[in-house]
Parts: sequence; C-alpha cells; structure tokens
Amino acid sequence: MSRRVAVVVVALVALAGCSGGSLGGPTAASDATADGDATSTETPNTTLPDVTEQPWVYANETVAYERLFDAHEAALANASSFVFSRHSESNTGATTQSRIAVRNDAQRANLSVTTSFSNTTRIQNTFVANGTVYAESGTADDRQYSRDDQNLTGEAFDEFVAEQSRIQVPPGVLQAFTFEYAGTADGAYVFEADRVRPSDETNFDAENVTAASATLVVDGDGYVRELSISLTVDGPDGEASATATVRATGVNETTVVEPAWTDEAA
Repeated sequence: MSRRVAVVVVALVALAGCSGGSLGGPTAASDATADGDATSTETPNTTLPDVTEQPWVYANETVAYERLFDAHEAALANASSFVFSRHSESNTGATTQSRIAVRNDAQRANLSVTTSFSNTTRIQNTFVANGTVYAESGTADDRQYSRDDQNLTGEAFDEFVAEQSRIQVPPGVLQAFTFEYAGTADGAYVFEADRVRPSDETNFDAENVTAASATLVVDGDGYVRELSISLTVDGPDGEASATATVRATGVNETTVVEPAWTDEAA
C-alpha cells in the first residue's frame, strides 16, 4: 500500500479514536437499552429552527466543524445520561469499536473497547462507579483484571467522559467532503456528501480517491447523532477502503449497569 493510500485509510481509522470506535450496527433503541432500560418514550420535537440559526452553521448552510464539536461536547456534558459509540474498519480486516454508557448525574460509566487485526481480538473494558475504576483487558483466552480506588469523581470524571465522547477528526478530512444540507428528519439536521473536493481546493490529498460518501446528523439540541464516512482509494496493490462511524444515542434515557466481570476485579 502506498503512503498516500495509507494516509487516507489511517485518517478514517483515526476517527474511531485511540481509545475506541462506534458500533456500526445497533439502532438508537438498542444502544439506549444495552446497559439497562430506557426511561423515556418521548417523541422527539420535529419542529426545528432554520438550520442557519444554529451557531455551528454558516449562512450558506455549511458546517463550522469546530463549533459543532464544541456544541456536541457541551450538550453531552449537560445531559443526565447518554451512549456514545464509535466504529471503524478497513478492507485489510482491521476493526476498532468502542461504546461508553454514561450517567453524568450519578458519575457512573461503562466503557468497552474491542480491536481486531490479523486474527487477534483484544478487549479493554472500564467501569467507573463511586470514584473506583475497574478494568478488564486481554483476549478471549487470557483476561486480566484490576481495581483502582483513584477517586475518579468531579472534574476528573467529567474529563474522562469528555475524552471518550469527543469527536476527533484529522485536519482537512471533513472539509474535503462536499456536504450539502438535506433538510431535517426526526428532530435533527441532516447533511450528506457523495464525493470529495479536488486536492487543490483543500489540504486533503484526494488524488487517488475513487469513491466517497458521508452523512452527518445533528440533533436539535446540538450533539452529533451520527457522523459516518466511507472512502475507497486506488493504490499500486489495488483498492483500499475504510469506513468510520460515531453515534450518540440514548440521551437522557440511559441507565448504566455494573458488568458481571467486576467481581473478578474486586
């Protein structure tokens, strides 16, 4: 794989983050209930202000990404609970996925991370409750457990959650996509792209990109419900492709249940 192709693929995998990625498959409902029972059956408000009234949108209906990601972080920090998940995979077989369920009001969190490459799958799970951090790591046949009474509360807990639910995209990647405003759906603003701009218009090397698509869905409250990106790049050894998705679900509806494995770490 050429360096140019590798850079494009790594850029997408980076969207899943060093600490995890999003589960690409589950629906919002299954995410919201996977750590417990959803506590709300409210219908989302489908009447939204004009998109240009949002602080993260320019007058020409394009997205100010830094402002959007700041709004996303603030909205989740102010929510009583949520699930944030990430997922990335490439045609080389490498996958990364993570999911964190959070109760901000109880300072309780359950984080699971799975990475797979070259027929090896590793897990890193973390559960936080009452300031205590429980950890499980390893492979299916070899697990290690630990417990650390490090008082992960207050600002320390908030920063841990913020890091795990922050959207981090390599510079230039989103700006390269030709996102267009597609309207609203179920109380959210929708943007879609089906190509990337030429390299001379951005700082993203798009010369060998043969296929590209992306979707951005932003809740009316300012958090990113979904950001998904797919790229295919032509290289000397054939095509390389990668996809990445992040999702926020179960906002103000998620309970966090202590996983059974914490008994091993006690």
